[in-house]
Amino acid sequence: MTTDFRRVALAAAIAIVATILVAMTSRSIFPAPERPTCQERFYAPVEPGQELSSAERTACDQEMDTFEQQDRAAAKNQFFVLLVGSVFMVVLGGFVYTVPVVSSGILWGGVVSLIFSLFFSFRPGIEDYYRLVAALVAFIVLLALAYRLFGKERPEKPAPRP
Repeated sequence: MTTDFRRVALAAAIAIVATILVAMTSRSIFPAPERPTCQERFYAPVEPGQELSSAERTACDQEMDTFEQQDRAAAKNQFFVLLVGSVFMVVLGGFVYTVPVVSSGILWGGVVSLIFSLFFSFRPGIEDYYRLVAALVAFIVLLALAYRLFGKERPEKPAPRP
């Protein structure tokens, strides 16, 4: 009983840390840009005569446009790193089956980070066809892995009736 619990707990811990590893890798490689602070002045209460000039508003609009473009690019790049890292972990977990606890932990970490990458893909800047390709890649990799790991197992045929 205790040994089974330890195996499950260790596999779950590996899965959680592997998911965090993939997520933090994507954010470290492609960090999100910092939001401009000029927009805060649009909503802050101001004294009469302290309003933003049209030149300041135009400059702030340009800063926001630049920020949104950079944020979309970072979202797309982070998504691809998440997707590739997740697929890598799923495949790695399927092939490192000499230690079942490690294998299942890495495999589950890959699956959870794959799900995370698909949910993460609903940020602005990531088009629908990227989501479709990501889901298709995930489906194909999981099917191939299932056939690789369990394809030789065949259900036993029932004994013929007399």
